[in-house]
Parts: sequence; structure tokens; C-alpha cells
Amino acid sequence: MYADDTTLLLSSADPIDLTSQMHCNMLKITHWFESNQLTLNTKKTKFMVFGTKHSLNNFSDISLTYKNNVIERVDEFKYLGVIFDPHLSWSKHVDYISSLISKRIGVIRRVKFYLPSDVLKMLAQALIFPHFDYCSPVWSNCNAENCYTCTLQILQNKLARVLLSADIRTPISDLMNALNWNKLNKRWTNHLLLMIFKCLKHDGPSYLHSQFIFTHDIHSQRTRSQSCNTFAIPSWSINPWKRTFYYRGATVWNKLSSNIRISLPTLSLFQFKANIISM
Repeated sequence: MYADDTTLLLSSADPIDLTSQMHCNMLKITHWFESNQLTLNTKKTKFMVFGTKHSLNNFSDISLTYKNNVIERVDEFKYLGVIFDPHLSWSKHVDYISSLISKRIGVIRRVKFYLPSDVLKMLAQALIFPHFDYCSPVWSNCNAENCYTCTLQILQNKLARVLLSADIRTPISDLMNALNWNKLNKRWTNHLLLMIFKCLKHDGPSYLHSQFIFTHDIHSQRTRSQSCNTFAIPSWSINPWKRTFYYRGATVWNKLSSNIRISLPTLSLFQFKANIISM
């Protein structure tokens, strides 16, 4: 449930238990509003149930009310600029930013003959790259089977061709090198690593920091991986679990150069960023 950027998150594998939690918390919310002489705008308040396609079949009859007013259940909503869906596939969000980016590439195409190339590149990076980057550690785990992020890579390729007036036969790697750009997957991986670094330095949310466990914290026997500051990675076989922030973060972190991981206690954010960009 969310209202003016305020959210209530509940979790349960049992529909009856989840319904009970929802109604119990709604009673507390009602009491708090009444005590503070406030009211809840039920027209702007929504709720959504997250889960796999199979598990959501068990939650189809869940409903929520506030003072006899029905709270609408939705299949998508935009929260802090990111569009959520029940399966966390992020398809709606990718469709949304793809539409925005396509329109802005069209604008750049129309003005490209009136601006110097360096100004045009700055304009493209200011107008378009924030859409590629915003909250990417959250949604860049799109399901590879549906290849939602492929659409965004195609748009980045298109933008590069527009800026350099290159034809379709020019290898995209040459265009990226000419513009000094990384492809999106590399860019998103760097953002994920920066987020992990901030968490380890206690500059990120504590609930994220607590997810990461070094191998030396769970094994008493000294091994090479323990001395290299690697994370323990659970042996999950289910794809949704492999798309979680923890699993993806631990996996890409362990692929870093051992020199970077060993230097973690002494590295600043600027030094760490310089190291991963130069990889």
C-alpha cells in the first residue's frame, strides 16, 4: 500500500495470514489518523500483491478496506519514478522509459546539424542517460527470457549512430569506443558495485548492508577466498531468487579483481569508482 510516497510492506506465503496482517495494520493506521485528526485519501491509496505467476493464483481474492471504503488493488503503479508490477518483471517501467528515450533521440536527431559534436554529446548524456541509470540496481535485473533490457540497448545503439552519423554497418563497439561509453549492462553493473561499496562503507541503507556476508564470517577454516573479501553466495536454483539484489550483487562483487576487494578498507568511493571504470 502506498500514499504520498508512504508504503506499508507485508509478507506471507499464506493468503489468510496476509489478509489478517493487512486488516490488523489498517486498524493501527486508522487509529493513528484519528488520533492526529487526519484522514486517508482512499482514491489515491492502492495496494498490490507481489509474487510469481503461480503463487499469485492463491491471492486472487484478497481485498482491503478503510472505514468501509474499498482500497483498489492494482497491477501496476509508479512509485518514486519506477513502475512496479506484481511479478517485478519491470516490463512496464522499461516500456515507459523506452518511450521517453525514443522521443528525446528524435529531438537530438532534429537539432544535430545545428550544434557542435561535443555539445550534442553533452545534451544526449543530460537528457537520456538519467533514464538509463535511475534506480538501475533495482530494475536492471529484468528477466533475460523476455529481454526487456535489450530494447534499451538498442536505443543506446541508435543514439550513438545519431550522434556520430554512422550507418548500420558500423560495428557498435567502434561507436562506443568513439564516444567513450560503456554498454548498458556494464554501466548497470558498475552502478550495482557502487551501491554495494556504499553499503559496505555504511553509507547505504542498513537493511542492505546486513544482507552481505563475507565468507570469512561463516567459515572458521582460512581459505583463499576468505582473505580476498568475497561474499558467501547461496546455492539458489530458482531464477527469481537469482534476480535479487543480494545474489546479483554478491556475484558481480566476487568477480572483481582480488586487489580491489583486498583494498576495500582503505579505498575511498572515488578510488573505487576509478578502479571499476578502468576494468
